[in-house]
Amino acid sequence: MKTLAGRDGGRILGTRLMGPNVSGMMPEGQLVVGRNAEPVDVARHRHAHSTLREAVGETYLTLAGRGLHQR
Repeated sequence: MKTLAGRDGGRILGTRLMGPNVSGMMPEGQLVVGRNAEPVDVARHRHAHSTLREAVGETYLTLAGRGLHQR
């Protein structure tokens, strides 16, 4: 997954997904870009643990400055 966002946590400009079973994650990227969302807007939503969708949620959390695995 690769996500492009404006500077300093600005709106999400686009997302690229590659790999098996990513077709189910594409609609979220379309919705986020279509609604001109910012990472903080998406980071507050839950993404199921132990699924590929969790990677999407963690990406938005990181862009919002609240990554789960940041030091």
